[in-house]
Amino acid sequence: MTTTLPVGATALTFDSAGTRCEAWHFAATSDDVAGPAGRPVAVLAHGFGGTKDSGLASFATALAGAGIDALAIDFRGFGGSAGEPRQRMRMGEQIADYRAAISAAAGLPGVDPERIVLWGVSMSGGHVLALAAEFGAAGANGAGAAQGTSGAPGARRAPGVGGAQGTSGAPGARRAAGAGGAQGLVPDGARRADAAVPRIGGVEPRVAAVVSMTPLVDGRAAVRHALRHGGPLASLRGAAGGVRAGIARLRGEPGLIPLVGAPGSGAALSLDGYERSYRALSGPTWQNGIDPAVLLTLPNYRPARPAADITVPVLVQIADFDRAAPPHAAAKAAFAARAEVRHYPCDHFDVWPGGEFHAATVEHQLHFLRRHLS
Repeated sequence: MTTTLPVGATALTFDSAGTRCEAWHFAATSDDVAGPAGRPVAVLAHGFGGTKDSGLASFATALAGAGIDALAIDFRGFGGSAGEPRQRMRMGEQIADYRAAISAAAGLPGVDPERIVLWGVSMSGGHVLALAAEFGAAGANGAGAAQGTSGAPGARRAPGVGGAQGTSGAPGARRAAGAGGAQGLVPDGARRADAAVPRIGGVEPRVAAVVSMTPLVDGRAAVRHALRHGGPLASLRGAAGGVRAGIARLRGEPGLIPLVGAPGSGAALSLDGYERSYRALSGPTWQNGIDPAVLLTLPNYRPARPAADITVPVLVQIADFDRAAPPHAAAKAAFAARAEVRHYPCDHFDVWPGGEFHAATVEHQLHFLRRHLS
């Protein structure tokens, strides 16, 4: 199914390990943060089971208005992107798609490949922290460690790398060169030697800043959080649905469970009000189905473990009453990354278009990026 392009967007595709992925490019409409080498560019991706036509346009349009090109992507198997089986989430594949999107964004006309912004929300909010640590610990192509980085408060960052504002992680602790990074974050996510981001016009793409909104950064904490809010009965129903889906796959059927549903429905997200909130955002390419295998791998998803290796400015936006992505885990990750933190007295979906805190969320993102990209 196709969808109408948002105002100001053009459609394009990029290749990720042989899979055609689809994106929308929102070209900057001002030169507010343009530099001699061009404009910064942000790469945006959706969270759990989402698609680029499900709420990302509002954020991308705001970025473009502030002088930052925006590339909103669909992960493989979702929305307008190719990839089989459909609706399957594998964290390593999605992080690989992000890397490919960074390359595509860095090659856009008028863009400065050394000023790339990683923008993620919910599960992709975890992905961008993993990628930022990977780039910080080993450079875009895995060659060497970032120099001059310290966890000590007020420590000066390496020239051109930038520094996150806020409190330090382990005070004064310096990571060994190349240690940490994104390797081993998820079962299928180890970085391969062929996963390098290619140079653009002889310039190595560099991450300049990170925006992580209501991020899911600890799968184990998320499982415990879900049990606390949904109760064990709902979790058992979800598990039973996963078993039925597995049997269906053995029969050659899609084997999906609903992504969102009413409480007690056995959907992956069945907290009260979540189905209404998700459907209010959903675009024409979104499908209410997910491969339940992701629920088995979720406890091993720990994208923020190397957060102390991040060497660029980070904004973490936390919904204090978030029932989907544990806010305490996000706060812990933000502390380790020495991030700027914004808190909102709301639930997971209240920062999206139509939500009470959407305008404030966007305003804080733009304020953060103007300061660090100008």
